[in-house]
Amino acid sequence: MIPAPRQRAEARSTIRSPCPSGQTVGRWDGTVGRPEIQKFVGALLGKRAKKGVFLTTGTFSADARGYVNTIDPKVVLIDGQRLSELMIDFGIGVTPAETYQVNRLDQDYFEEG
Repeated sequence: MIPAPRQRAEARSTIRSPCPSGQTVGRWDGTVGRPEIQKFVGALLGKRAKKGVFLTTGTFSADARGYVNTIDPKVVLIDGQRLSELMIDFGIGVTPAETYQVNRLDQDYFEEG
């Protein structure tokens, strides 16, 4: 089981445009709703992008999640829980909590020499 991210007083969200410079398009606190996703899609269309990734340390509303399934360009939503899972999977911003030793059977141990 993946541990939940630490709770903060406020969740911050930042959307990035598809341009190589990673220009910040907007920032706000709390749950991300459909209007914010629609603004992001507008920015994508303005750059003629076919895909976009929208990250938040918080959550997305059900309406926002439903909306991205009905539109083109494709938008991937990554909330705080998924972001923490990806950080753990790829070892970004984490510290090992435990190390496990995995043993295998030594076949030579049973051979008579």
